[in-house]
Amino acid sequence: MNLSEVTHPKDTKNRVRDLLVQEARRKPKAVPTRARMWLSAGALAGAGLLAGTTVLVTASAPEPPDRFLDASRIIPSLSEPQKETDKVPASVSPLFDYMMVDPVTRADIDPTKTRRIGHTATRTIYAAPAGNDFICDIGVDTKTGTSDGAGCVMLKNFEAFGMNTVTADGKESWWLMVPAAVKKNLESVKDEPGWTQQAPNFLVRDLNK
Repeated sequence: MNLSEVTHPKDTKNRVRDLLVQEARRKPKAVPTRARMWLSAGALAGAGLLAGTTVLVTASAPEPPDRFLDASRIIPSLSEPQKETDKVPASVSPLFDYMMVDPVTRADIDPTKTRRIGHTATRTIYAAPAGNDFICDIGVDTKTGTSDGAGCVMLKNFEAFGMNTVTADGKESWWLMVPAAVKKNLESVKDEPGWTQQAPNFLVRDLNK
């Protein structure tokens, strides 16, 4: 605001102008910027020079971190050390050296970041981040210790639907759900047979029984 627009007595406007000039010329002290802003405004208000006006001094809060590429928001156990039960069988691990997750990035699944998230009648289900952009699930046959491969989606697209995998024979499926959509998803499958909730955001359907 231009001082000429302030409807205060002339002597008050002059005193305000003088104080602002002095403030600008004064050598800054080693005080955090936000604190200095509040002191300046407080000093003027305390002197009665800003009567009838409102002074708003704000400091921008840091933006929250972007977690779209953080797989632990989907699998909380990723923020904890890997357990023995989280490790895929040795017969599967070598596959991760060359498994092609995406035809463009060819991101590899890190075996040290796998987490066991559930099971069906014939498979143990693991999940893991792949590179910096993907999250994958791996179904491992409980008898042979082998896997047909990994199903993967981009982390930034996970909120679209989560990750739903169905076996070739259609008898088993598992759904790693978007945490915020769990209630809605549970409602959508309540009339379908075979679904069980094995973790807060993980459903398994087993039609072998």
